[in-house]
Amino acid sequence: MAYENFPNYVDETPGKKFYCTCGESSKKPYCDGSHESSNTKKSPVELEVNEAKRMAICDCGQTSNIPVCDSTHVKLWFKINSTLPAPKCSREVLHSSIFFNHQLR
Repeated sequence: MAYENFPNYVDETPGKKFYCTCGESSKKPYCDGSHESSNTKKSPVELEVNEAKRMAICDCGQTSNIPVCDSTHVKLWFKINSTLPAPKCSREVLHSSIFFNHQLR
């Protein structure tokens, strides 16, 4: 699987998670070890989730807040498609709390 232009929304439970950063996992947003067989030179990122919450996990591979979406995919989309309206998921991200605190509640 390749990177996508939108985050993976997950209802996380407390515990240690390993999120895909290579874009190749068939179990996104979680790592399935595909980075090893695809020789991506990337490793999963480990995150300890302390409380149950809805999260947006980056799937464009460009976030500066790995593994959490920071809406970079929206900026990239507008840079490439400056004359077209934003995709529905991007408008929702821009107008939700995720744009400011990187998680959905």
